[in-house]
Amino acid sequence: MINYKKFASILMLSASLYAAEYTAEWNYTNKGPSRWHSLHPEWETCFLGKEQSPINISSLRAIDKINSLILRYESDSKNVVNNGHTLQLNFDNMSYITFNDTKYNLLQAHFHTPSEHHLDGVIYPLEGHLVHQNENGDLLVIGVFFKKGKQNPIIKSMLANYSTEINNQMPLEKLNAKMLLPTKYRFYSLKGSLTTPPCTENVQWIILDNPATASAEQIKKLRELFHNNNARTLQDSNNREITFTK
Repeated sequence: MINYKKFASILMLSASLYAAEYTAEWNYTNKGPSRWHSLHPEWETCFLGKEQSPINISSLRAIDKINSLILRYESDSKNVVNNGHTLQLNFDNMSYITFNDTKYNLLQAHFHTPSEHHLDGVIYPLEGHLVHQNENGDLLVIGVFFKKGKQNPIIKSMLANYSTEINNQMPLEKLNAKMLLPTKYRFYSLKGSLTTPPCTENVQWIILDNPATASAEQIKKLRELFHNNNARTLQDSNNREITFTK
């Protein structure tokens, strides 16, 4: 039986994660991060919020804590779309994770170049965000850094199949989101926000400590596709708690 409440919330998220493109124009240049809060009344959180993302994660400040993270990803990628701000890979609602015993369905993955989060001041050339949602509508995003190395098969498929027409969803082969992750990793956990308007807070972030790889050519193509930068500037951490799970 279809859980209509959950289905409705997923539809709302799909529409709202990048609702900005329909309600007001924003970008990373003349209508960039420093101005987002002034472009729409509902985006004031981009300026007034106290738990905004991204931030620089200091490993020295992180508190050791045992957090349970279990991935149950399937080969259920559905389509790729150029939404005007990033390339987004949508999934078919079969993959999920559990974080501290709460289940979150995988909705989509997208990319920012250079990395939005920094780790001990290090900036990576690319960062992937795997966006999940639980049955209450709460969001959890896994952040994955990428360094130059072997090409990534998912990015390869996305670059080969996306349309230059904005919001035109293009089908692609069934791929497993695990291919976006490094083989081994530990992770940081913190509360934050969406890194794009409306900058909604109370997002659970998980940032992996080890980077995955993408080829130099893949990173270059993603960078050029979005005018060399689609990363929000660093935000104040405001001494929020960051935990580290080994």
